[in-house]
Amino acid sequence: MLEELAPKWQAVRESLLRERRGGDRRRAPGAGPKQRLAFTERLLVTRVHLRLGLSHAALAELYRVDRSTVSGAIREVRPLLAARGFAVPDRPGLRLRTLEDLFAYADVEDVQLRIDGTEVQVRRPRAGRPGRKAFVSGKKRQNTIKTTTFCDAQGRTLFRGVVRPGRMHDQTAVRTEGIAEQFRRRPTVRAEADEGYRGLANEFPDQVSAPPKKPKDDTPQGEHHAWREQRRRQSSRRICVEHTNAEYKQWRPLQRFTGRRETYAETPLTIAALVSDRSARRATRRYEKQLPGNRVQIDVKFIEPIGAPAPTAQQPALVVGTTPKVRRRAKYYQFTAIDDCTRLRVLRIYPRCDQKTAIQFLDYVLERLPFRVEVIQTDNGAEFQSAFHWHALDKGIAHTYIKPASPHLNGKVERSHRIDAEEFYRKLAGVVIDDTGELNEKLREWEDYYNYHRPHGALGGQTPYERLKRKTQTQM
Repeated sequence: MLEELAPKWQAVRESLLRERRGGDRRRAPGAGPKQRLAFTERLLVTRVHLRLGLSHAALAELYRVDRSTVSGAIREVRPLLAARGFAVPDRPGLRLRTLEDLFAYADVEDVQLRIDGTEVQVRRPRAGRPGRKAFVSGKKRQNTIKTTTFCDAQGRTLFRGVVRPGRMHDQTAVRTEGIAEQFRRRPTVRAEADEGYRGLANEFPDQVSAPPKKPKDDTPQGEHHAWREQRRRQSSRRICVEHTNAEYKQWRPLQRFTGRRETYAETPLTIAALVSDRSARRATRRYEKQLPGNRVQIDVKFIEPIGAPAPTAQQPALVVGTTPKVRRRAKYYQFTAIDDCTRLRVLRIYPRCDQKTAIQFLDYVLERLPFRVEVIQTDNGAEFQSAFHWHALDKGIAHTYIKPASPHLNGKVERSHRIDAEEFYRKLAGVVIDDTGELNEKLREWEDYYNYHRPHGALGGQTPYERLKRKTQTQM
């Protein structure tokens, strides 16, 4: 950064001096008054001021210079930092400076954007000044200035701008600042947004996703469950931009801006550019294997007979003083295998949960999956101990255990069990099923829907089968 900005700062300074002199330099190079702060110190002062919000007077005391020297240094360096633009992940040297650059990058790299606005409280204008009410936010009931953030699915900053008074709605800024026009010019760019961008989603339904509308109170209960599930999925895809905005709030001036509102526009751009430098260098965390079959997670989910009545006492005991026996319901266990790369699943229900059953399920999985399995990953349950372990090794498959009391390490299969509970077993409420064969038939229908028709947010909207085809074609 020092090597990048030092020549620009020197050029700007020479231009100002030339304008002040009205001509070329008359003194020899190095003559005249010396700078109290070198450019390195000016850059450091500016970054400390932006990060911690220290006053100019406090920084002047630290560097033993006048307050005007610090103020001048910040005025000179801050515009240079703001003009740098925003770093792009995995593209060293490439920076985005305008909305046109952002949408062109998203179009070429097939990046799905996340859009959200954030507000920063500012000082209230004096009484009698024009536009005094323009900064009053209808959401926070304070004097604020809004800024729009654009990031990718990893929460890495790609662009920040569209600075406007707090009273202006997000949808108004979309029209006046050219965001809608960019979507119109580039129809392949997609984005996730919140309810404030409902108008943008209505105008570009194939490109912009907003939270679904809440159904009316008199609609069936199933539609309300579907609405809540769709809203939860959309929120989980959009939450990364909220984390990005929270990262900005760690910088003191964006918690509450106490400077002049006229200089605010440079501050969020400067801070966002510095944050983008760090986020672009952040390694992309990949929690999935690159090829089908590299790792398959297996786990067991306990289920009860669907719709079966609760245990009830049998006939009263004939012998006085004895406790009547309670008829216990049969237990069922859902064995689940999920491929780490494609999310392709194999499901099967058994009436027992032991190593013999686990071995039967492993053979069933190997028969069903259309690719070779290299590694099996399980927890430390009793059903996955020595007999199962050696059976997997005899099949030429490595078997690894996760760390005890760490179910998050088997996160994909655990998350799929939650989907089963919310989208499969809940729909069977009121249907009495107490037969393994009938349960497996319905479970097979659900498995086919999950693998071939249900889009997955973790796969970018693809189904597991579509991801499998894409991976196999790429491998070939």
